[in-house]
Amino acid sequence: MIGSCDVSAESGWTYVFQLADDRTKLDMPADKASAYSNDNAAFIGNVALDTLDLKTSTVEMCAGYTGQDQCTVACTPLVDADCVGGNVNVCIKCLVGQTCGGTWWQAADTSRNLSRNDLSIPWAIQGVASRGQTIRASNLFPGSGTEWQTWGYGLSFDADSNAEFGAYGCMVAKSCTNEGVAARTEYIGLKDANVLQIRYRS
Repeated sequence: MIGSCDVSAESGWTYVFQLADDRTKLDMPADKASAYSNDNAAFIGNVALDTLDLKTSTVEMCAGYTGQDQCTVACTPLVDADCVGGNVNVCIKCLVGQTCGGTWWQAADTSRNLSRNDLSIPWAIQGVASRGQTIRASNLFPGSGTEWQTWGYGLSFDADSNAEFGAYGCMVAKSCTNEGVAARTEYIGLKDANVLQIRYRS
């Protein structure tokens, strides 16, 4: 179990990466490429990742939130067609905080837009088609070069901050908190999230 996220009931899914961000400390190690596991984060590592044949698997990236011993997530497809180089493994490495430049995820189909109305936990502000179409490297959170942002004031990642994953509004203002489910704060039109997961099933 990572944070309060118990994924053992998710039958058939194998988790490549899990983060339940505690905003009071760094949850991930400095080496983002090697395998690790602790109370709040886990990654199988690049070596194990690169041995997987994900082209024949269903892969998803999930965002959500924890609090009051609850864990709520919503998942969206992660496919080769949306990833730079046509390789989902590249996107996974970028998502977990390895150095990636430019735009490395772009929805090739609007059904995978990250601000679409049927996504219960959107990754970007809803209502404008261009929002949620890309995930790209960001210089809004100066650090080691591992930072990224979902276009449209969306969910963002900063490996050098105690708030490693969350809504753009609190990330850029450095005001993300462990507020819990009942008081999920909305920043610039997007509610905060502190859970990031990547999973697959064959």
